Amino acid sequence: ELQELDSHTLLGNIFYYYSPLNITLQTQAGRFLAGDEGLRFVFSRQYDTGARVGFWYSLTDTSDFTGFNKDYNDKGLYIQLPLGMFTDRHTQRQLDYSMSPWTRDVGAVVHHWQDLYHFGADLTPARFFDDLEQFAK
Repeated sequence: ELQELDSHTLLGNIFYYYSPLNITLQTQAGRFLAGDEGLRFVFSRQYDTGARVGFWYSLTDTSDFTGFNKDYNDKGLYIQLPLGMFTDRHTQRQLDYSMSPWTRDVGAVVHHWQDLYHFGADLTPARFFDDLEQFAK
């Protein structure tokens, strides 16, 4: 029997970019897909090729969950490879792959092919001025 499930998410994001190592730290706070509330931390590094490697860890309130989800903190790692690395022309397509020890409901978010921050990250002051210095050389 299927249950009627009315679910919503409400997440706020904070990003911090550390330019010397090309590292981005992201903190998500709010309500996740399963109704658990808490924080999710994402740490990633982007390389000159456009490839991005990162990992995540979530701390959410799962005390009212049952079974394996009770008191569990979600964690995992991911890699994003732009397909332009393998061709002789530019393309916006990318290959996303992530691994997690368990497929659980804790700290789950809706997958977006690209978030607003990474879409316009090259226009943030830290990256813009770093790129400007490279053109001056």
